[in-house]
Amino acid sequence: MKNKLVDCFPIDCGCNDRAASCIYNDTKGYGVCQDCTENTAGDKCERCNNNFFRNPFTDPANNDTCVGCMCNDNGTVLGSVCNETDGSCACKANIQNLLCDECKDTFYNLTSLNPAGCQSCDCDPIGSLGSTNFCNKETGQCICKTNVEGNRCDMCMTGSYNLDTNNPDGCTLCSCSDGASLSGQCDAVTGTCTCRQNIAGRACNQTIPGFYVPKLDQLTLEAELASADRVSLQSVCLIPE
Repeated sequence: MKNKLVDCFPIDCGCNDRAASCIYNDTKGYGVCQDCTENTAGDKCERCNNNFFRNPFTDPANNDTCVGCMCNDNGTVLGSVCNETDGSCACKANIQNLLCDECKDTFYNLTSLNPAGCQSCDCDPIGSLGSTNFCNKETGQCICKTNVEGNRCDMCMTGSYNLDTNNPDGCTLCSCSDGASLSGQCDAVTGTCTCRQNIAGRACNQTIPGFYVPKLDQLTLEAELASADRVSLQSVCLIPE
């Protein structure tokens, strides 16, 4: 039997110009492209390799260049790949953004060691501005009312007292009487100031029984017994004659 001569014609493999050759597959009925280039894959080099996506900066009509995914390893679900179309990553539960690179609101401290990615803020609603649980997404520092401090906004600032949810400033200023108190600080709970001798009252604005604060024309000074404290009109309480 003589062999029949058949005219052979070159056939385009349909590899989208990303492969030099193909091998015919009897089952599929077409040629499967070999060694796809430009980070592509598929029988016709028509899709991106895993962890690559179509470049959004090329012409939408010819958007066929694949670039590597840019997912944040700490915020991405382990073993996941990005979306081939837009490069969006599979974020952990408490992570947001296309690249999974930021904690969601009310969460902080993005780390690979956390299965959820970030931990919840722990703001004290009494001292936090607007009673919210918003905090710095890196440090966890909450947003405090004017007279409140601490990472959780749970302490009155120096010079104030009585952390109160109904106080728009969080804490009340000590308002210790100048000169009559040893400092402008007070007890953080009661607001009691530290008074000089013979002076009383929460703000050091009263004298103890048996003493009074003299007027200028009532003050008698023994110069040889004088000291800084005893000549201060604001800090001296005298026994009436």
